[in-house]
Amino acid sequence: MSLLTPKKILAIDLYGTLLSTSSIAPKLASHLPDTPHRSTLADTITTDWRKLQLEYTWRLNSMEKYIPFSTVTRLSLLDALHSANVTLSPAAVEDVLAAYDQLAPFDDVAALLDALATLAAVRKSGGGEEAVVDAVVFTNGTEAQFRAATAAATAAASKNGEGLGGLGELWELRCISVDSAGDGVGGGTGKCFKPHPAAYTHLLRELGVPAGTGAGGASSAVLVSANPFDIVGARSVGMLAVWVDREGSGWSDGLGTPSVSVRGLGEVVAWVVEQMKTQTQT
Repeated sequence: MSLLTPKKILAIDLYGTLLSTSSIAPKLASHLPDTPHRSTLADTITTDWRKLQLEYTWRLNSMEKYIPFSTVTRLSLLDALHSANVTLSPAAVEDVLAAYDQLAPFDDVAALLDALATLAAVRKSGGGEEAVVDAVVFTNGTEAQFRAATAAATAAASKNGEGLGGLGELWELRCISVDSAGDGVGGGTGKCFKPHPAAYTHLLRELGVPAGTGAGGASSAVLVSANPFDIVGARSVGMLAVWVDREGSGWSDGLGTPSVSVRGLGEVVAWVVEQMKTQTQT
């Protein structure tokens, strides 16, 4: 019999949390003019691209319109290139966009997945406290984008002769995409991007978690994200939210606060288990 509260489900953000959006910069740089400032320009465009990508999703939410995240990614790249006064050939644009489906995982992803696997192994063996912590990936991206990214990372690790370790577990996780929402709000499609409350309601529905703050309600789902807007969105519907502050910059968003801030993904599972113990004791 479990000594802890009912299970927690981690809903882990993909872009910026599991996968580094800045890792696209070298590919972008390879298509820029060969100048001493090429790398710096690529970094600037990459940063602007990400900002515009998110801005597009928020504007679409405000207009109650929806287009797939893959389309948003394309349009925001073209916008960032235009702002930087850079012109790429159509073939180069396609090459850069293809590389977006091959973003590199952050170094601490393996530690998170190893911790989940260890907890599952202990539970299966019947040893220790039977904490139940499951995980899914929750993303603005399409499931096809997630599968392409994970397949690319697997291929890269195999090519380099590297063991996947805990990363192997990532590719097996269920992906819940905002793109899979059914009919409803959002221009009649029911689809919208984070941090619209409907995106998190869709997540909870897919997880079989009822709305509300009671036992077994929204707080049994824990968002894990490095994006402050995502944290605030999840908290607005009653979810717990772990902010991954890799830079140690501290929280500054005035519209909400995370349940906890951690410096890396490797700290997440231990915090969640400790929360379950605390709730049991109160």
